[in-house]
Formats: sequence, structure tokens, C-alpha cells
Amino acid sequence: MLRSFIVLITTAAVALLIACQPPTEETAGPEASGETLPRIENQQLGLAVGAVPTQWKVVSGEGETIRLEHLDETGAADGELWIETRSPEVGGVNLVNMIKQSQADYEAMEEGVFKGQVELGTQFGNAFSVRGQFNEAGQAYEERQIFSVHPAQRDLALVMVYRYPAPANTRERTEEMLALFSELEDLSFQPGGSEPASGEAAEPAADATGTNG
Repeated sequence: MLRSFIVLITTAAVALLIACQPPTEETAGPEASGETLPRIENQQLGLAVGAVPTQWKVVSGEGETIRLEHLDETGAADGELWIETRSPEVGGVNLVNMIKQSQADYEAMEEGVFKGQVELGTQFGNAFSVRGQFNEAGQAYEERQIFSVHPAQRDLALVMVYRYPAPANTRERTEEMLALFSELEDLSFQPGGSEPASGEAAEPAADATGTNG
């Protein structure tokens, strides 16, 4: 019986010790602390970023381009990302032609290599992601772009570009970019607003098919 009593006391002491421990790093994120992630609304682009993840720093949220910096574990910038629109020179938006043009652009750069494309299903419909590598001013870079049709202005292409030093963890960088793209919102499609021009149902952002992307 004495042995059972000692086991009981020991178990209670361990439980009390665990309960008194400070929160771990896993609970120290914005949600646990009640911090609100920043939101960007860009009227000129007609787009919003619903919530900017913590690894991104907003450089500019106004004008013709939304610009962000990617931060590493120490808080230093180790990549840049921007969101813009592009108007085709002839005809409407053709995403396949944009892929071909990006391939030509990468291959024309110093030590430029086109790494392929991936088809995506996004909240704005079908989109494509391309990836390339090149040198600029003695620095090797990897770059990924996402091409989509603007949800409200169908004569414009919506483009997200993410550039960072190479070599890099391509999978991790890609996941971060897709997570950020999934935060994009059409400002014309807000409560009480008008329907987007496409009228198509949204799909979650995720890699679907592709070639070496």
C-alpha cells in the first residue's frame, strides 16, 4: 500500500510540473496571441490579400503593384514577391501564350533555364504556374510566376511573381506562394457587391498537372 501511495504522489507531482510549464513555441503564433494578420486592399488592382501570412512583410499595397518581402527565420528578407496585371497586346488573355513567352524570356537571360509549368485550380478558375532560373548581377535566382485571368476584368491577366536566391527549397517556396495566392480576393465580389464577370464556381488553390514545374 505504501508503494501505491508513493506512485500516486509521484504522478500528481509530474502532472503539476507539466501544468506549470510555459507555453511552447508552437502556441506562440498570431492566432494564440490574438494578433490580427494584416489585410491589403488595392482599389487600383481591384484585389485584396485577405490575410498576409507571418513570413511576409508588406512593402507596398497601393498603386499598380502589391509588393511583399519574404522573411527568413531571423527576420531578414530572402525573397521578393509582387502582384500585378498585364494587358495582352493583341486579343484577349491567353494563358498558354503567356507560358510560351515566359519560356522565351527565361531562356534569353544569362544562364537562363525554363523549368516547366503546372496547371492550377484556383478561386479564380484555371491558372498556370511557371518556374525558371537565371543569373542577374552575379547572383543566381529562381523565379516562379502564376498566370490567371483577372476575376473582374477579363481583358487583364493577373500575375503573381516570386523571386528568391538559388539554390532554394523549391517545394517550400511553392507552397508559400500558393498559400498567399489563395488569400487573394476580388474586391468587386464582396458582401453587397456585384458578381464576378466569370460567374464560375471557385476551386481551392492547388497544383493539378504540369511539366517539371
